Amino acid sequence: MKKKRVSLRLSASAILFLIFSSLPIGAENWYKGNLHSHTFWSDGRQFPEMVAIWFKEKGYHFLAITDHNATGTEEKWADITGPQKKYGVVDSCQKRFGEDNVIIRKEEGKILAKLKTFAEVRKMVEQPGRFILLQGEELSAKYLDMPVHINIININKTVEPVTGTDVAATLKGNIRLALEAAGETGLVCINHPNERYAITAEDLADSDVFFFEVFNANHALENLGDARHPGTERMWDIANSLRLAKRKKGICYGLAADDSHYYHEDSSALGHPGRAFVMVRARDLTVSAILEALRQGDFYSSTGVMLKEITFEPEKKKLTVEVDTEPDTEYTIAFVGTTMDTSVQAETVIPPQEVPEEYRNRKAPARFTNVYSQEIGKILFSAKGTRASYTFTGKELYVRAVITSSKLVSWLPPQAGVYEKAWTQPVVPGGK
Repeated sequence: MKKKRVSLRLSASAILFLIFSSLPIGAENWYKGNLHSHTFWSDGRQFPEMVAIWFKEKGYHFLAITDHNATGTEEKWADITGPQKKYGVVDSCQKRFGEDNVIIRKEEGKILAKLKTFAEVRKMVEQPGRFILLQGEELSAKYLDMPVHINIININKTVEPVTGTDVAATLKGNIRLALEAAGETGLVCINHPNERYAITAEDLADSDVFFFEVFNANHALENLGDARHPGTERMWDIANSLRLAKRKKGICYGLAADDSHYYHEDSSALGHPGRAFVMVRARDLTVSAILEALRQGDFYSSTGVMLKEITFEPEKKKLTVEVDTEPDTEYTIAFVGTTMDTSVQAETVIPPQEVPEEYRNRKAPARFTNVYSQEIGKILFSAKGTRASYTFTGKELYVRAVITSSKLVSWLPPQAGVYEKAWTQPVVPGGK
């Protein structure tokens, strides 16, 4: 008999339980996608149709176009002077889609191009059962020099950002707008929390958003944190431990995304496509099915490691992960979690007067996640190999798996020490 797979969904009411699916393994498919990308509609360096076709031709099944404060619904003439001169973007787009596809005009020494709307791009590139687009926006606010960016996916009207009295108030105000715009059919995600270290783990714990970027390839090194700021994985564990033990808000899921801006081989910028993605297990390749699977936590995030199996056997209380292996590559599978008897009280709170000198030259006050017990997000079990399981003892708040490859990511300097990984979503075994 085939094992049943378990989908997880935890609401804001924090009723922590497992929802058992009646579908056997094999009844659903894995779909590869990127949920964060930019085009000429904001600060991306390529036409939206060229961005979409890049992902389609590289084997992706879905792409969310999430330009800054734009949804591609109005007429826009973009200044493409630099990219056209440096990368020949008009020539490449005309070669791919025909000379009539790009309308340009010159104005005061600038090259302006009329952009395709999202609806027009969708008609050009979508293929039922093969590739779909998700319309979105990166709601981009800031408090002084601190960025507060939130993705809203599956909307068709642009939301204008607001600025609050500080970073926390700015985040809260824009989350409210994002959730209102998303409604029941959209998805909201807090982006790159460690960019300029604007967002803390406590912010993630307190928010009503159930998604954040555990890995953003455009801010790759900041994912790791620094001497005074935890990396995004550590933030994930702190936030979820606080959410489950104290805030009663339910689990937060971790996305990996490109945040792609540059689509040309001779650019050394971090914001290239194809570096971080999600694999979603859904009934079919439709916007509604993909988003529903994401909300259920039925996906994993990756920078290159592919998984063959993620199952939870409720009768055995066993979580199993199996890697889809590559030649000459070794893997370590670690099960990470926090137990119910772990203290979630901050051990150290950094007072404003103790902010280090290197952070005092910023316009906005420096922000720091408090220091918590190392028992939060500790490795509960680890094994080398391509398949491993963890059996719950009944003491865990949650457990997630992180699979680390022996391959360094190819797009960061070796001294950065960043290896290809995959992250499964946290499993909450039951209520208290």
